[in-house]
Amino acid sequence: MENIIKQVANFFGFTAEQLKEKNASANVSKARNFLYYILHFDCNYSSAKISKTLNRTQRQVVRQNAITKYRIENFKDYNDLYLKLAKELKY
Repeated sequence: MENIIKQVANFFGFTAEQLKEKNASANVSKARNFLYYILHFDCNYSSAKISKTLNRTQRQVVRQNAITKYRIENFKDYNDLYLKLAKELKY
């Protein structure tokens, strides 16, 4: 899981530690939300495991995954960004 966190952080221009912090700026939050989505849907990690690793509530992870999933399915810019990110990741 740590390897994926680092790769997503690097893709968005952050460090893994920045994604784990409580920073609520738009860019960090967007990167963190894509991280939740990839860890859950692509890597099959549970919401509980993700929330524990990233020091968030499970409810927060589930909610953000639902929002991110909707955006990926319905907005081209989000879908394009997800496809680009998924293509660059090495699991």
